[in-house]
Amino acid sequence: MKVDKKKCLMLVIEQIENMLYNNKENKEDIESFVDWCEGGVVFYMHRDIELKEEIKINEEEEKYCVKLMNRIAPSVDNLTNELYKIYDDIEK
Repeated sequence: MKVDKKKCLMLVIEQIENMLYNNKENKEDIESFVDWCEGGVVFYMHRDIELKEEIKINEEEEKYCVKLMNRIAPSVDNLTNELYKIYDDIEK
């Protein structure tokens, strides 16, 4: 199966945006990136046959999304933590 790596990266970035927005709205319950993605389960949902073709992925692409998620999770979590430290400093 062919892997559209750009599509996978865009799906991972979309999840980062979703997580940051959610964390912004729920500051008391900030999630890590891997937890937000439910360990990668969120990408499995993009294999649904009902999805539009531009966001639908195959099994190999799902694996690649999970690989990207794991690769960048520490950086995303560091960024999230730093953003909320800044937010707390502003609030003080």
